[in-house]
Amino acid sequence: MASKRDRINLTVAERNETLMMGERNKDLEPIMAKYGISQAKVYRIITMSERIKRQFETCEEFGRFPKRLRRHTADVDRVVLYWYLRSSSSWLKKFKKRYNITLTNIKINVSTADEISFWEVYAACINSMMQRSNCALKNVYNVVYTTMMWKVLPEKTSFFNSEESVESLKMCEDHVTALICANATGCHKLPIVIIGSDPDIYNVYSYTTQHFSTIYKSNTNACMNSTILKQWYDEIFLESIKERQRENNSEEEYFLLLGNGMLDYNVKELNHIDKFVTIKIPPFYASPLRQPMNRGIITCFKRKYRIEFLEAIRPISSEGIAKQNVINLYKDLDMWDCCRIVHDAWLSVDNATLTYAWEELLMPKHIQSMKCTKSFDADIRRAVQLLHKLPGCEECEEKDVINWFRIESKYDTDMKVCDEEVLQKLENHILGQVNRDISGDEVGPSHA
Repeated sequence: MASKRDRINLTVAERNETLMMGERNKDLEPIMAKYGISQAKVYRIITMSERIKRQFETCEEFGRFPKRLRRHTADVDRVVLYWYLRSSSSWLKKFKKRYNITLTNIKINVSTADEISFWEVYAACINSMMQRSNCALKNVYNVVYTTMMWKVLPEKTSFFNSEESVESLKMCEDHVTALICANATGCHKLPIVIIGSDPDIYNVYSYTTQHFSTIYKSNTNACMNSTILKQWYDEIFLESIKERQRENNSEEEYFLLLGNGMLDYNVKELNHIDKFVTIKIPPFYASPLRQPMNRGIITCFKRKYRIEFLEAIRPISSEGIAKQNVINLYKDLDMWDCCRIVHDAWLSVDNATLTYAWEELLMPKHIQSMKCTKSFDADIRRAVQLLHKLPGCEECEEKDVINWFRIESKYDTDMKVCDEEVLQKLENHILGQVNRDISGDEVGPSHA
C-alpha cells in the first residue's frame, strides 16, 4: 500500500512554470517528477490557469515573496451542510422529487477554455501512456452507463388513449440503466449489462445464453452502483480479456477508460486486480460528452433499440393490423424482451460509428476524419416507415422521431442517479472540496 503523500504547496511562479511545461509537451510525467506532485494536483493547477497567470503578471519578486494560492475564507455553507445535514435516503428522495432536482441541475463553474485544457491534458496523458506501454488501439476500451426509457413511444401517437392508455409518467418510470463497453477499433463489443428494478430474469425465465448476450442485473430504482461495476469488471471484462490473451497466445497491456460519472466508485481497488489492465478516468471537470461512448455510440445504440422496439410490437401479418393487437403486443413486453431487443440493437451499431467516436481522444487533429456516418438519417426514415404501418402512428413525422430518439434528455432521465449515489457525491465532492479549500492540499479526483 502506497504511503500518504506529503503536502506540497507551490509558489505562484512554480505553478506558472507548471502551466508552461504542460503547454509545451502535454506530458504530465516531467511536471510530477520535478515538483513531486500528483496528477490530480496538476489538473487542479490547470483549472486555475487564468487566475495563476493574472497573479503571476501582477505580482513582483516571486523569489523573495512566495505567494500561495490558498483560499482565506472557507465556504461556511458547505461545511454546515455536511456537519448538520444527515438525511436518510427516503427523505432525500422526497426532497428531490418535490423540487425536481436531478444531477443536471448541479452546475460546476468551469470555463470552456479550462474544460478543453482538462481534456487535452487527459488525452495527452492517455496517448503518452499507450506509447510507453506499446498498447495497441484494439486493447483500449471505454465503458459508461446511461439511462434508457425502454418502453416509451413517440409522443405523437394516438392508439394509447382513454382507458387503453399508459400514462406518460409511468412510461418515464419504465427505465433501465445500460452499461456499455467497446474497444477503439470496434472489433470487440462486450455484452451490454441492463440494470432494472424487476426481479432477476435469470430466476424468472428458463433460457440459454443463445437467446441473447445481454446480461441482466436487478437493483433498486434500476441504479448503477459500485458492486455491479466490480462484478462486471471481474466476470465480464477481465474474462473477455483473458480469453483474447489465450487466443492470441500473448499477454498484452490493456487500457480501460471509465466515464467520469464513476468517480465515486473505488477505481483504485479495480486497478490492483489485474496487472495487465490499467484503468483511467477523466478529470471531474471534463465534459462527459467528450468520452468516446458519448460521441455517437450511445445515441446510435438507442436509435437502433427503438427501431427494433417498433419491430417487436408490429404483428407478423402486415395485412389489416388491428389497434388492439399492437396494444396487446406492447403490454406483453417484459424485461426479457428488453434484453433481447438490446442484444439486436447492439449488434446493429456499425463499426464506422464505433471507430469515429474515438478520434478526438486518440487521433491527432490533422488526421481526424470529418466524415460522419449517414446512419442517423437512415434510422429516422426507417422509424417513420415502421410507425406509419402501426395504427395511431400515421401522423408521426421526422421531427417526432428525432424527439423520440432523444427523449431521455427531455425527461432528465439520462443523468438521474439513485439516492445513495447522491449522498456519496455529497460527502466526496462537497466535503472534500471544503477540506481541500481550507488546507490548500491537493484537490481533484483520484486518477487511478
